Amino acid sequence: MEILDLVKADLQLNYTTHQDDYLKVLIQAAQTEVIREGVKTLSLEDYADMNLVAKYAAYLYRLRASQSMTADSSNNKYFATTSNNQGIMPHMLRRLLNNRIFQEKAQRDST
Repeated sequence: MEILDLVKADLQLNYTTHQDDYLKVLIQAAQTEVIREGVKTLSLEDYADMNLVAKYAAYLYRLRASQSMTADSSNNKYFATTSNNQGIMPHMLRRLLNNRIFQEKAQRDST
């Protein structure tokens, strides 16, 4: 199974391909962000790492989808506002990310 398939399943977009290019960009961005968060040995051959990247990409998709364009009637400009969660990472995703970082650190410390 590919990461794109996991992301599409998470987002319930299994039966469409019209956003595949966008989702592939989000997958690349998710990989970069996971590494930036502290995972140094990300392996897309490992199912747990694939799941982490897929969930992060789905989070980025939902974050973008939660933004809506709002009109500022005082000066006729448009600006994006986010929903009530203000882009906070879901606890489940934060826990997966932290567990992966701790696992990597424990493996480095044991060698």
